[in-house]
Amino acid sequence: MKKYILGLALVLIAAIGGWKLYDYLYVPCCEPLITGQQDVADVGGDVLQVDSMLVSDYVFSVQDNYGSDLVSSAKEVSLETTGVYDMNSYLGLPDGNTLKTHSVCYDESIGQGYIAGIMSSEIAVFKDDETFAYVDTGVGVGGFVIKDVFCDGGIVLSVTEDSVVKIDGITLEVLDMVSFDKKVFYQSTYFDIDNGVVAFPVPDSETYEIYDLETMDKVGSIPVNKGAVFYMSDGSILGIDTVIDDSGYDFNIFDSEDFSKKDSDFVENKFGIKDFAYNKNSGEVLMLTNTGQVFVYDMNDLNKKPYAIDTGIKDPNRIVANDDYIVAMTENGFDYEGYGDFLGGIVIIDAKTKEVLNTVEIPTHHTNIELDDVSNMAYVTNNGDNSVSRVNLATGEVEAVIDAGSSVEGGAVLADGSLYLRNRLGGNSIMRFDPETGDFNNIECEYPWPVGIAYSENLGKAFAFDFLNSSISQINPETDELEAVYDLPVNDGATDGIGDMAYDYTRDVAYVAIPEQNSVVAVDMVTGNTIKVVQVEDYLQGGSYDDLGGAGVLVIATYEPTAKLLVYVKKVSKIFVYDGLNGFELDEVIDVGDLHNDIENFPYSLVVDQTGDRIYIGSKIYAAETYELIGSLAYGNSVALADWDAGILFTVSVNDKKNDQETLYALSYYDGELLGQLDLSSNQYVKPRFAYDKEKGVIYAFYMVSSEVWEISISSADLSLP
Repeated sequence: MKKYILGLALVLIAAIGGWKLYDYLYVPCCEPLITGQQDVADVGGDVLQVDSMLVSDYVFSVQDNYGSDLVSSAKEVSLETTGVYDMNSYLGLPDGNTLKTHSVCYDESIGQGYIAGIMSSEIAVFKDDETFAYVDTGVGVGGFVIKDVFCDGGIVLSVTEDSVVKIDGITLEVLDMVSFDKKVFYQSTYFDIDNGVVAFPVPDSETYEIYDLETMDKVGSIPVNKGAVFYMSDGSILGIDTVIDDSGYDFNIFDSEDFSKKDSDFVENKFGIKDFAYNKNSGEVLMLTNTGQVFVYDMNDLNKKPYAIDTGIKDPNRIVANDDYIVAMTENGFDYEGYGDFLGGIVIIDAKTKEVLNTVEIPTHHTNIELDDVSNMAYVTNNGDNSVSRVNLATGEVEAVIDAGSSVEGGAVLADGSLYLRNRLGGNSIMRFDPETGDFNNIECEYPWPVGIAYSENLGKAFAFDFLNSSISQINPETDELEAVYDLPVNDGATDGIGDMAYDYTRDVAYVAIPEQNSVVAVDMVTGNTIKVVQVEDYLQGGSYDDLGGAGVLVIATYEPTAKLLVYVKKVSKIFVYDGLNGFELDEVIDVGDLHNDIENFPYSLVVDQTGDRIYIGSKIYAAETYELIGSLAYGNSVALADWDAGILFTVSVNDKKNDQETLYALSYYDGELLGQLDLSSNQYVKPRFAYDKEKGVIYAFYMVSSEVWEISISSADLSLP
């Protein structure tokens, strides 16, 4: 499928001699691929020094053959949803979805576990390492809500900072919901089925509020701030409280009937404590420090010096324990910036000898861990690929990975009308989707967070930007094989700021953005050579980029007639334009001003019309040649795509007063007249991206959270559309 007018010649001028090309290795999936620095191609132009690698600027030539005098005859366009395809169903998962796993619990009494995410309201239910159901909590519909899940004795609690939902773990029926008067610190919730209570920490009141599990009524509170609460073997309550000067901790004992203080002791410890655990049978309190040490205190003799265990892990996060094992977990992983070559995981310690038994590397971001005390298994959340790993504590082996759901984030139409889809949050994978059959097939290889994909008809290849690996994968659609991986001369990306990809289909040049490095890399996909690492203007004026998280931080597009690179910077609401014909020097800065909710709803709404010479950012329209503001959309918050030949502009909007109802509009390209419209989905936290099969007259909408592909057919009596 031709996306742009052909015939624009790419002329590479070699200012000094001939070419010295990289030696690339093409291998079948998934053998070792290209790594490390490579030789430099002499291509002329200025020379840029990047990480000990010389990268030369390409010089593009331009032919003035863009544009035409087409006149649209469209009077009415019919838009019809002709298919909704659920990726989960083709992966053997039930109806529903849990996305961005954050918490896990396992109920040994019924041999069943539960996984909560932060981008969907549903909790995944698994048994024998397979997700078999989802239960909708009703919390977080169409929003981003962090949930922690706790379970035992056939009862499940889903806790957020504002509420708790009680669920029957067997029937999966929602039994009750309680809204809190003040926000709670959900991660430190204490759940005790034996004593029939659940305790929620309330930072504002510096207390733990205690609720009866049966009635979900509040029965009391105890004064504990920045600490933890545990029920002891004699039925009394242990409250560990941080003292004012952070010199140590008060160990307070409370009566479980009237919640009065019975006893108190002080433990000096100036280490920053990340998490606490308590073994009711041994009477040991475990403190995990910010530096990876575990201090073991004996409740029978708090005056005794604690036993110190050096786990050797970096970025520690959680600690859990039973009679046999102590397990400390890191937060960092492959999708988390920092900590060198250590990719995160857990450390397993013998609870009796305090000897470190195993360090299990699980390369993804971790937020929660749960122990199965009967089988001595650990369940570890993998935030980056939406799964949970089951680890055998006796052997240190990862015995299973439990998928919580999938995610259709974006896609590219291939020559045969099938699509490659990005399943970034649902498993770091690329899926092939056939609209004729509705089938999804996984392309067998690891794609670390594919944040962009493009198909080149010129080359007959597809290219995916693997953000966490700072590389571009080349895929052959004829065989679905990974043919090559081109490493970029920049550090790996991190999940804090989600990257972006744009593609110059005339020159076969890929552009990829790494937000936290404030850079865009241009790569010649004919050879795999890096053309240039473009450093975006320092819009923070020397400040830190660490807080630039989320989608749409740096959004990129190309204007192919003059080889311009456009970089939208969310922080300052400006587009920086770089000249690809002149060493990517800064050519213009466009202040797009306040875009209201356009960019919030559609963070990747920077669209460039290559033939009509227009730049669309949100609802604003700029001239691509002069950068002047020339108008705004009469319908829609953002442009989805444009069909220049048919004279139709497709836009999309969100009505936040009607459950975030999304509407797709077909407009006359020339006068903005409304030709047709269609309601799409609603209550979607992440709004759709789109792809267009011009040959079939079909638009595809990709929904990340529900993991669906919507097929929208276009027809018009006035146009030669299907």
